[in-house]
Amino acid sequence: MRMHRIVTGLVAFALIAFVPFVSTSSATAVKAGVGADRSSAITQAPAQRAKPHRKITDKIVQKGLHKLVFKGHVLGKPTYGKKVVKIQRKISKSGHWKLFKKVKSTKKGGVKTQVPAGGRNCNSATGNGGGCWYFRAFTPATKSYAASHSSGKYFTFKY
Repeated sequence: MRMHRIVTGLVAFALIAFVPFVSTSSATAVKAGVGADRSSAITQAPAQRAKPHRKITDKIVQKGLHKLVFKGHVLGKPTYGKKVVKIQRKISKSGHWKLFKKVKSTKKGGVKTQVPAGGRNCNSATGNGGGCWYFRAFTPATKSYAASHSSGKYFTFKY
């Protein structure tokens, strides 16, 4: 049984080592003069790494009988201090995210703004209906981070 695992590992390693040679040979098998420059540029281009996403925490807090506040924090190094964070809203679960408000973050990346409640035709058990308003924070892409958004799992409604 142990020998079987060793042989399988060696075969897998040999196949992985062989794959780059197969792909480069097929990429250079282009007609001479027609696209030869383009194929060499493709094989010589450096591999680009995907940018990481910022982690954004959020919650909606009730501050009084008729006041809801969206609070969040944008994490990452360097900090996202004193920059614009877009608050997005969608109406019902199947809706599309649209810009609700632009808010400037604090020195340490905190975000806080008042948000309204949706309508009365919201099924609070399932979170669906035209009266359910979902909110999330969104940060655009920067040099070192990709565009990021919070979970947007909280919603508001009138009762």
